[in-house]
Amino acid sequence: MTKMKRISILFITIFIGALGALAEPTFTVKTQPTVAVGDKFPVVYVLTDASASEQSLNAPRINGCKFLYGPTKMSKQEYSNINGKQSSRSSIEFTLIYKAEKEGTFTVPAATIVANGKRLTTKSTQIKVVAGQAPASRPDVQLDDPSTKLSGTPISANDLFVRINLSKSTAYEYEAIECSIKLYTKYGVNEFIATQQPSFDGFLVEDLPNQSQLNQIEEVNGSRYFTAELKRCILFPQKSGKLTIRSGSYDLQVQQFDNVNMHMFSAMTPTYRKLQISSNSASADIKALPSPRPAGFTGAVGSYNVDVRLSSTSFRTNEPASLIYTVTGSGNIRYITDPEIDFPGSFEQFSPEHKVDASMHGNNVVGEAVTTYTFVPQEPGQYTISVPDFVYFDPAKGEYITIPTHDFPIKVNRGSGSNNVDQRNIETKNTDILYIKRSLGDLSHDHQYAIVSVWFWLLVILVPSGAIAGYRIYRRNQARGDQPAKRIGKEAERSLKMARAYMNSDKTDLFYQEVSKALTGYIASRLKLPIAELTRENIAERLSALSASPELTEELISLLDTCEMARFTSAAVDASPSEIYGKAANIIGQISKLKVNK
Repeated sequence: MTKMKRISILFITIFIGALGALAEPTFTVKTQPTVAVGDKFPVVYVLTDASASEQSLNAPRINGCKFLYGPTKMSKQEYSNINGKQSSRSSIEFTLIYKAEKEGTFTVPAATIVANGKRLTTKSTQIKVVAGQAPASRPDVQLDDPSTKLSGTPISANDLFVRINLSKSTAYEYEAIECSIKLYTKYGVNEFIATQQPSFDGFLVEDLPNQSQLNQIEEVNGSRYFTAELKRCILFPQKSGKLTIRSGSYDLQVQQFDNVNMHMFSAMTPTYRKLQISSNSASADIKALPSPRPAGFTGAVGSYNVDVRLSSTSFRTNEPASLIYTVTGSGNIRYITDPEIDFPGSFEQFSPEHKVDASMHGNNVVGEAVTTYTFVPQEPGQYTISVPDFVYFDPAKGEYITIPTHDFPIKVNRGSGSNNVDQRNIETKNTDILYIKRSLGDLSHDHQYAIVSVWFWLLVILVPSGAIAGYRIYRRNQARGDQPAKRIGKEAERSLKMARAYMNSDKTDLFYQEVSKALTGYIASRLKLPIAELTRENIAERLSALSASPELTEELISLLDTCEMARFTSAAVDASPSEIYGKAANIIGQISKLKVNK
C-alpha cells in the first residue's frame, strides 16, 4: 500500500469519526404493549449519542398504574463491524418500574430530558392493561441460565431484593428477637454499598458475627436465589407498642448478558448495570411486662438460675473475702443489674466486679453473669450477710419467677493485724462518729513549772540553732538548684550521643528509639510529669505555663509524632536522620532555658 493510500484511508476514518461525533442525539421510550392487572412492568427511556443524569429526566406518571421505583440508569456502548466497516454507538437507558392496578388503555405521557445542553422529548405511547395473565410475558430468571438475564430486560423486584427478617413478630419488653437482613438475587452482584443502614429505634442491638458473601442458595416461594447475610443481630425492645425497623438503601451493580452474534456462533458477554434498591420495613408488636412488677425485679427477662456462694468459710478481721453471685441462663443476660447485697455496717466494701460471658445460641443469647463482691471485716463477732431473692420474667410462661436465695451467717475472728478496739475508729455505714472512749486513764494532780525543766532550756538553745542551720542549707541548695537540670541534661546528652552513633551506622530503628528516649526522658523530668502522662494536652499545658512559645510546643509534639511513626509504622519520614537529630538537640536546648518552678 502506497503512502498516499494510507493517508487517504486515515483521512476518511477521521472524517467518518467526526460525522459520528456530530450525530444528533435521540430520546425514545420502550414499554410492553400489554400487561396484566397486578403485574409489575418497566418503562424504559433510551438516550442515544448523548449523556445525562437521572435528575434531568422528567417522566410524568401513568394513570391507572402505580409508580414503584426508579429511574435506574444503565450505560451501553455498542460496536459493529459490517463488511470491514467499524462503527460504535453509545446509549443510556433509564428504567422506571410500575404496577398495573386496573384494566384499560392508558397513555404513557411524553417525557423530557436535558442532554448536552439540549432539551429532548419522547413521543407519547399507550399501554393496555388486561385482566389475567398478560401475553408474551418474559420467562422467569434462572440462576444458571444467562439467556434469561439479557441486558435491556427489566430487573423485577421479585428477582432482586433485600429483606429484613425477624424471628418473632410479637414479644415482651426486653425479650430477645433475632434479626437477619439478607440480600436475595438471581443475578450476579459485582458491587454492593449500603448508602443508608436500617434504623432500630426503640431496640438495644447486639451485633453477631456474619460473613457477607454471596455463596448460599435459598428457595423462596418456589424460586431459587443467591443469598448473602448483610447483618445479623439480637434485638431487645426497650418499650411496649409497635416498634418498626425502618428500611435501608443500597447501591449495587448487577451482571446481565448481551447475546453477541459471532457469525458462526453466538456468545453471551457480560454487561453491568447499576441499581438502587431499598429493603422492606419490619415491625414487631411489643407487649408491656405485667403489672404490678414484684419487688426485687430489675429487668431480667428470659430463663435463669442463680448461685450464691462465699469464697471462704473462715473470716478474720482486716482479711479480704468475697461473695460470688452467678446468674446463668438465656435472655438479656448482658443487661442484668447487680443486686444490692446487705453487708454488715462494720464491713469495708469495694466496688463489685461484674463479668459476662455470653454467646448466641439459636435465636437467643445464652451465658453467665458473675458479680464478685469483695469485703473486709473490721471487727470480730457474729454477722449476717443478706442476699435478696432473684426475680425475673419468663416470656414463655408469661409470668414472674422468684428464685429464693439465703442469708449467710458468718463468724469473724480477730486477725493477726488487728488493733485494740479502743485505739482506732470504728467505720460504720452512713456515719462518721468516732468511737467514744469509756476510760480517761490515770490522771495526775502533780504540777511542775516548765522553766525549771532541763528540756525547756534544751529547746531554747536547739530551736534557734536549727532554724539558722536550716536557712543555711536552704541557701546552699538554692545556689545548687541547677544540679538536677544538669543531671537530666547529661542523661539526654548520653541518649543523643547513642542516637548519633546509630545514625552514622545506618541503624535507623535504634536511632529513632534513642531520639525518642532522649526527648521523653528529658521532658518528663524537666516538666515533672510521669512518662505515662506525656500526652499532647499535658505537654502543651505544662509548656504554656512555663511561657514556652507555641512554635516550640508544636515542633516538639511534631517531632515526637515523627519518631513514633518511624518506630512503629512503615510510613516514610520526610526529614533525614541528621535533621531529626538537629531538631531534637535544639528543642532540648530551648526547654533547658525555661524557668521551671522549684
